[in-house]
Amino acid sequence: MNITIRIKDMRFSLKSWERDSLTNAISKKLGIPAGTISQIKIIKRAVDARKKNDILLVFTLEAVVEQNYWQKLKDKPFIELVDKKQRAKEPIVTGNEPLTHPPVVIGAGPAGLFAALILAIYGYKPILVERGAQVEERTDH
Repeated sequence: MNITIRIKDMRFSLKSWERDSLTNAISKKLGIPAGTISQIKIIKRAVDARKKNDILLVFTLEAVVEQNYWQKLKDKPFIELVDKKQRAKEPIVTGNEPLTHPPVVIGAGPAGLFAALILAIYGYKPILVERGAQVEERTDH
């Protein structure tokens, strides 16, 4: 019998990405034979470019493995069992709740702008506050 697991934080350098298959990389990370892994699905992917000389691709994957390996895998912090019943996404509740005050987002950096955008998309009218210096003062010309 097979089970589906979620594997978080699979990292590949741009160089190794070309030569390593996902199956072989998962096999190495989990310490199980590659032949016991099937149906790999990429759930999330990101780029970690904090080190300019070592840019990484970071994945969250789902894979089907033989159930007898679950005892070996269950204690690993980057592995979780996928419950197919919980896979169906819950509907997002839009902004129909009455608020006494509009939500306030502090900071117009990437996260603040994104938070304000999502709030606006779902019907709330956020107030965006930025206390930083003018853009011209913060950047080199």
